[in-house]
Amino acid sequence: MKRGMTLIESIMVVILMGIMAFVFSVFILEGADAWRFITVQNNLALSSRAAVYIMAREIKRIKDVASLTTYASTEVAFTDVDNNPVAFRQSGAYLMRNSDVLLKKLKFPGGLFISYLNASGHQTATRDEIRTINIHVIVEDGTNRFIVDTAARLRNL
Repeated sequence: MKRGMTLIESIMVVILMGIMAFVFSVFILEGADAWRFITVQNNLALSSRAAVYIMAREIKRIKDVASLTTYASTEVAFTDVDNNPVAFRQSGAYLMRNSDVLLKKLKFPGGLFISYLNASGHQTATRDEIRTINIHVIVEDGTNRFIVDTAARLRNL
């Protein structure tokens, strides 16, 4: 009567177990990569939507058109209804509100684009004609990219 396994049988078992482990690991890694991508995408979405919401809410509080001190494509500065100065701009990969970081991982360059519309919805460069401010934000983290667009109509006009 023979007991145990021969050396060849043991090697075959180890090789088969290695092949099975490799096949299963490919599926597990693909699932982990997909989970990581979705998690990063969700984090980008939440943070960028929150930042754009804050921008739009504060832009709606502009005291009047004369309170717009800076209205460029990458920066907007104004005085709100409480006479507080507010400025939004891109600094490197950060979206800044005054001197505070509002959002990280902004695409650099070109992560923040602001446009100004008149009463009929056309772009304008004249401060007295501005009625709506469009905000376009692009956030990137590795291969993930998230874009948020919104518009804030000036209330106090």
